[in-house]
Parts: sequence; C-alpha cells; structure tokens
Amino acid sequence: MKDFDLDFKFKDIVESANDIIIVTKPVNNDVTKQTIVYVNSAFTRLTGYSSEEVVGKTSQLLELFKDEVVRKDIEKKLTEKMPVKRTIETTNKSGETLLLDLSMLPLKDDNGEGNYFVSIERDITKEKSLFIELEKLSKTDPLTGLSNRRELIEYTEIEFARANRENKGIYILIIDLDYFKKINDTYGHSVGDRVLIEVSKALSSQTRIYDMAARIGGEEFCVLLSKVEHKFALQAAERIRKSISDIVVYDDDENLIKITASIGVAYNQPGESVDSVIKHADTALYQAKAKGRNCVVEYQADKKT
Repeated sequence: MKDFDLDFKFKDIVESANDIIIVTKPVNNDVTKQTIVYVNSAFTRLTGYSSEEVVGKTSQLLELFKDEVVRKDIEKKLTEKMPVKRTIETTNKSGETLLLDLSMLPLKDDNGEGNYFVSIERDITKEKSLFIELEKLSKTDPLTGLSNRRELIEYTEIEFARANRENKGIYILIIDLDYFKKINDTYGHSVGDRVLIEVSKALSSQTRIYDMAARIGGEEFCVLLSKVEHKFALQAAERIRKSISDIVVYDDDENLIKITASIGVAYNQPGESVDSVIKHADTALYQAKAKGRNCVVEYQADKKT
C-alpha cells in the first residue's frame, strides 16, 4: 500500500488541531470497509489509541451508526462520494463513551478521483453531558428530586395521545398535604422540607416505572397513572394516601409529626385535554378537603363543588 503523504506545513496544522482527523481508504472500493491510513495527535489524545495501533487496520465504518435508516443514508452518500455529517457515539480505549460531531469528506486527486476519505470529528461529550444535565435540572424539583410541573405536563400530553390511540385509561391524582402550613409555622421550614422529601419517597415507592410522580406546588403533588383500570387506580390512590399517613417524621425535639393528605382523582375522557383533567382532579381534591381531609375523592362530572 502506498504511503499517504501530507505536505509538511499542512501536516503541522493537522497535527496541532484539537479535532480528531482520520484519513481512510475504501477496501476494494467497498465504502463500508475502510483502511485507516492516517490519524492525528488529537485522535491519540481523545481515544487513547496510538497511531501504531490503528493505522493499517480495517474499520467496519457503518458499525458506528446504530440506526439502519442512517446507515443506509451514510452508505449511499459514501458510495456517491458525497459529504457526510452526523453525530456519533463511540468509546475510547478505556471504555468511556465519546460523543463526536462527524464530518466525512472524499479527498479528490488532480483527476477528480476520490481515492481517500477524511473524517473530522469534534468531541462534544462535555457539552452534550452539560446540556443533558441542564435539561434534567429544568424538569426536576430541586428539593425532592421528583419531576416538576413542566416535566409532568410534557409527559402527560404524550401519554394522553397514546391513551387516545389505544383506548387506555389515564388517571391524574392531585395530592395536597393537610395543614402543611401549620407544620412549617410550628416546626420551621427545615422540618417542612424534611416532610416533603419523605412524601416524595412514599410517592416514588407507590408508582410503577411508566407512571410519574411530580411536585407541582409547595405542598402539592401529582401522580399520573398509565395503563390502569378504574378500580386499580382508586386502589393505588388509597395506597398512596395510607403510605403518606404512615410516614414517620420527628421535629428537632423528637416529637412525632402527623402527616396526612387529601387526594383528588380524575380520568381522561376521549379527546379531553390535560389541563381539563387536572382541573377535574383539583375539583375532586377540594371535595376531599370538604369531607374532612385525609381521604380520596374521585371526580364526578355531575357533581358540583
């Protein structure tokens, strides 16, 4: 195989680049298999592999792309010697995940023939991780770690659309802690925060993987129950009510604080909006409080507040 030579000055630029630069040559004109003929210093720094370990080795290029539609698109573009731009996920020598913005271009000689390909790969792992973390924080209640109202609404809209297609039940539970203001006023906000954290743990323990528990206000929580029949939804609401009443929290003087909750339950009717069902659950919640609190009330369309 003929050595792949770079002009000296150009090679200095390539070697000092922060982005990975790889030059490959198709094997027997098969663009899905390419022999690595050059890697720059950034490749070694970011992947942990030395040039001696990879130069001359054949790469199953399309294995980088897990999505079959993407693979076919990439293969078509490479066959036609067209530029490729994609974000790919790979691993370095230590097994750590790398996210790379990939640009792959054919290198043409003086006759216009594309005998080689150059891949320029920018490491976006930190930026992507930061974006994911910020996105998570934007949808998470910082005190309890539960979803916040924004995350709840987004997820509920998706679930409502699915439920309407599949004619499945979705139940919204609005949960309000009874006399929580009195707890804060009597024992202080640090104890109140302790109560909220314990309630969030109780909710998490009583929900399934495809349900969602969220904190949507000071002492107000919401639980979305997916793929559940009517009687089981009401049983779940009762279990949640009991699990909250079973919480053991002490104040700073080791006095036991009694915690109870009122719960309103509403069911999605075909074509009904998320906001509408939440309002119905709120209506049922006020009815639960009017009944004396520490109970579960289901919304009835013909029942007035």
